[in-house]
Amino acid sequence: MQLPELAFAILIIAALALSCLTPIILLALFVKDYFSKTIW
Repeated sequence: MQLPELAFAILIIAALALSCLTPIILLALFVKDYFSKTIW
């Protein structure tokens, strides 16, 4: 396996991970904000 192919694979994996994590992070921030408004 050549280095460019490895870098490309890492890039794809990183992009997939980001696309999976972004909604989770946004949801977590939204829930945290909602609960902080509800409690206070």
